[in-house]
Amino acid sequence: MTAPLFQWEQDRCRQFDPWIKEAASQRQNQEARLKSLRAQFGKAPAEDLPDIERQILDIEQNLTEIPVPPKVWAQDVTPEHLGALMAQHKGRMSILSAEGGDI
Repeated sequence: MTAPLFQWEQDRCRQFDPWIKEAASQRQNQEARLKSLRAQFGKAPAEDLPDIERQILDIEQNLTEIPVPPKVWAQDVTPEHLGALMAQHKGRMSILSAEGGDI
């Protein structure tokens, strides 16, 4: 019963992979720039601080979000992890399991 869902998720992962890798690379570059600017901030003369701080804030406000490939179902998931999955997927997640029980 879950085979078509699993296949759909795998297909979407392959489609999203280049986009995710590009976003992750951009985010890594932004974080490296932030690290560099923070090091400069600690050593800079007082007159340079506002400019460096502005650059830091600008990067922080525009950090690239790394997309998450679509997922439509889960099994054997804790309530805590289910909440995280739902947050990542716009509040939507189905639970399919061969075993019954409360979640």
